[in-house]
Amino acid sequence: PATDRTGFLASLHTDLEEALPRIREGAIAPADLRQTILGPGMAVYSRFSRVLEDDGTTMSVKTALALINQSFGSLKNEHDAELDAETRFCLDWFRSYGWDTRPYGDAESPAVPLGLSVDGIARGGTLPSGSGKSA
Repeated sequence: PATDRTGFLASLHTDLEEALPRIREGAIAPADLRQTILGPGMAVYSRFSRVLEDDGTTMSVKTALALINQSFGSLKNEHDAELDAETRFCLDWFRSYGWDTRPYGDAESPAVPLGLSVDGIARGGTLPSGSGKSA
């Protein structure tokens, strides 16, 4: 069946609300939660033959991913949901690693679902990066 954006968001909220406690029981690091929630979120998107935007066009996967992340953010912490993507990344990073230097991939995994790049975050001066590491 097809649905509209409102129907997609309602299904997404319900399914993510049910999935989040199970995912947290799996001892997933805070920095990896956002990546992990994409599975249940895309399952909702895939359940429909089409998700229609308000203008009648089909919702893109990119938009669906952004809405999944937004829904996750609002479920995870109402305050965090109001923050921009880079700030959410930094909060998740600090909760997971503090001030530790980590491999580049540890920064890339939580950055990509937020529509960010590690290089972009580093250029902004928030996250030093170099030699395959991020701090």
